[in-house]
Amino acid sequence: MTFHHRHLRTIAVALVVGPLVLLAGCSETETPADASMGAPATGTAGAETDPLAGAPSVDACYRMSFVESNARTNGDSPVDCSAEHTTITYYVGTFPDDAVEPDPGTMSAQCRKRLPAAMGLTRKQLVSSIFEPVHFEPSPTQWSSGARWFRCDARAESGDRLRPLPSGGTPVLVEDVPDAYTRCVDDRGGPGLYVTCNKPHTYRWAGYFRAKGGTTYPSRKNFEKQGQGCYRFTDNGAYWVTWPLEPRWSTGDRDMNCYRKTTG
Repeated sequence: MTFHHRHLRTIAVALVVGPLVLLAGCSETETPADASMGAPATGTAGAETDPLAGAPSVDACYRMSFVESNARTNGDSPVDCSAEHTTITYYVGTFPDDAVEPDPGTMSAQCRKRLPAAMGLTRKQLVSSIFEPVHFEPSPTQWSSGARWFRCDARAESGDRLRPLPSGGTPVLVEDVPDAYTRCVDDRGGPGLYVTCNKPHTYRWAGYFRAKGGTTYPSRKNFEKQGQGCYRFTDNGAYWVTWPLEPRWSTGDRDMNCYRKTTG
């Protein structure tokens, strides 16, 4: 049984007259934690080594599919940010000149670190949303010609599809996250599915906390026990909790996301 969202594993629990009763649990198969996509060339590497050869422009918008957004490189051309688009570039960084190959760990850490400020949101607001970072690297030809840049884009993914981002360019979003981009869960009639909160749902994102654990990935039983910390965010005794899968854990992700029961 699978459903898709952010490389997470989920479980739902409810308080029934005293004891804690497990309602549902399922694991998820997702794209790799270092999924990435590429940027269109804005120049051509010449005889002189240029680490920014072919680098995209910050604030450029693109209309890409979910599959394209998970590629390592991409040659699509930018579109007008006032028109429909699914990603926007918010940061362009560089690797050391002597780097042998692109480092996914560096790209992932830098892109995730810079996304809240780029979108004008607090980290709590960002965690509650379906917005997430993806990263891109130069094409093999650009890299062999001396390009050492990497690109960070924001996207809004729900159910293996990219939702159009708010129009207007930078900042991508300000003030608060509308229901069309807020994460909810619908478990009516079967396993839980991630939906945005403008759709029918049974659980709504309520808060998050940092899981305890070192470099060794905790067991499911450990996560389930830690998930009881979600009671602090609920007032009706029922919650849904998610935790990062092992690839994300290895990059430092420790977020336990809590959802409270709602009539939606």
